[in-house]
Amino acid sequence: LPYNWNSIKYASFDSGVIAGTFTPTAGVTYYYAAYLTAGTVITNVGYYITTGAAHTAFCGIYNTTTLLANSNNSTGTSVGSGVTGLNLVPLTSTYTVPSTGVYWVAILLTGTAPAIMRSTQTTAAYTNYGATATANSLATSRFATLGTGLTALPASISGTPTNQGGMGMAVLT
Repeated sequence: LPYNWNSIKYASFDSGVIAGTFTPTAGVTYYYAAYLTAGTVITNVGYYITTGAAHTAFCGIYNTTTLLANSNNSTGTSVGSGVTGLNLVPLTSTYTVPSTGVYWVAILLTGTAPAIMRSTQTTAAYTNYGATATANSLATSRFATLGTGLTALPASISGTPTNQGGMGMAVLT
């Protein structure tokens, strides 16, 4: 959703269509396509925790192939087991969108992943409009995952993403 509402500059889906929770797989990066306008300043990547669990979050912003901005990629951001609600992970520095277009928000959780809000649609073919994922690129994916056993965000997209449905909600502030 391209908007700026209550300091949220992007959300992966309308919060009015929340249908339950989703528990991400630890060590897998989740990517969310985001249409961003030039000049938008991003300081945080967030997700809404419904059931807390002690974990470490690594978050970032990609173009189709490359990590552009990220949270602390060497240590991540520790999140306690009692944390619920909107969890904002700060980027190491603000990111100003250079040109209007599609970018990808990335969330990687390690440790015990918490339950986070998800949309009503859980079918990958619907959420990705029938697109087939492209090797070494996010260009044809709206919601996708990539990697296993990761402990930091990759510098570039390597491998073929798996298009997904029903992933958790991602936001940018």
